Amino acid sequence: MVIVFGALLAALDYLYRQAGPRLYTLTRPTNLLPASAALAVLAAAALTVTLTRRVRRRRRTLRRRRGPVPSVRPARAQPVPSEIAAFQALTPTQFEEALAALCLRDGCTEVSVVGGAGDLGADVIATTPAGQRLVIQAKRYATSKKVTSQTVQIVNGTYRDQHRGNVAAIVTTSTYTAAARSYAEKVDIHLVDASGLMAWAVHGRPPLPWNRAT
Repeated sequence: MVIVFGALLAALDYLYRQAGPRLYTLTRPTNLLPASAALAVLAAAALTVTLTRRVRRRRRTLRRRRGPVPSVRPARAQPVPSEIAAFQALTPTQFEEALAALCLRDGCTEVSVVGGAGDLGADVIATTPAGQRLVIQAKRYATSKKVTSQTVQIVNGTYRDQHRGNVAAIVTTSTYTAAARSYAEKVDIHLVDASGLMAWAVHGRPPLPWNRAT
């Protein structure tokens, strides 16, 4: 408020110096506005301009803090690869879309692809056949690259609060480090590796992202 008041005083001072010679005209009996009303109008205008600028600056700051907004698009039915090498040959976006298509095929509803910058650990979001909200993080990796515990920690930190998920899973075309498996077991994150992905894609059997193998 101190900044606003100071800006208002500065604006009034500037306007008075500009309009001072005309104030006599404003105060003539035949004029519609007395000097006090004219000053009130000027003060209101200056305050409005100042507050508008502050609001715009605040909005720009909030947009910068939020970062990029991920794209959300509905999943669509499509053929999926039957070999792990074919999954690995997909682009990251195509891999996400393939996982979404598998969810649709196997009875999930409200399936969306949410990948991209700012996705906060969610690439696919769906409602499982049992009615649970599922959050999937997709990792299309070469066979030699393993998913680490850091990825599991990111998913665990966001799938409930950020995405309102009940079940979280990570699906990869590779495998996981021992630390990642250990941490996932503790926090109940479902892990689907390359062999599990093929069992799901080709045979439709667990491990599914929402149903572990028994």
